[in-house]
Amino acid sequence: MAVKTYDFKQISASFGTVILSGFAEDDAITLTPEANIYDAKKGCDGQTTRSRSNNDDYKATIRFMATSDAKSQMQELTLRNAALSGLTYPFRLISNSTNEFYFSPEAWVEKLPDADFGREVGEREYTVYLPDCLISAAEALSSIFGFLG
Repeated sequence: MAVKTYDFKQISASFGTVILSGFAEDDAITLTPEANIYDAKKGCDGQTTRSRSNNDDYKATIRFMATSDAKSQMQELTLRNAALSGLTYPFRLISNSTNEFYFSPEAWVEKLPDADFGREVGEREYTVYLPDCLISAAEALSSIFGFLG
């Protein structure tokens, strides 16, 4: 059996022009689907029918150290979006370690993070809404588009 290696440095992510970095200690980025792929209903005669939700929206929770340059850039993009309304930015995450790719062409920050200040450096958590998020194996995209390594 082959030995597998996970390396966080094999993950790259961006939001608009911001290359995401300066992450918090534990989970840096969490991608959560907004809906089930299928929902099932059982009829009164016992037949089960499933319905495809067709909701491909995700939420990305991104955790930065409070001192992160990328956090400051995310804050600037978010404030610009709030002032101008209607701005969206592409979100992209590629993991060569897990062979995963996530892409949303028109993402936005839902709200500004809580800010805490104390003896030790704090963290800032952004939630980015990813409508119509494309999910694929990074390996397949590499062969199609000729990038990723």
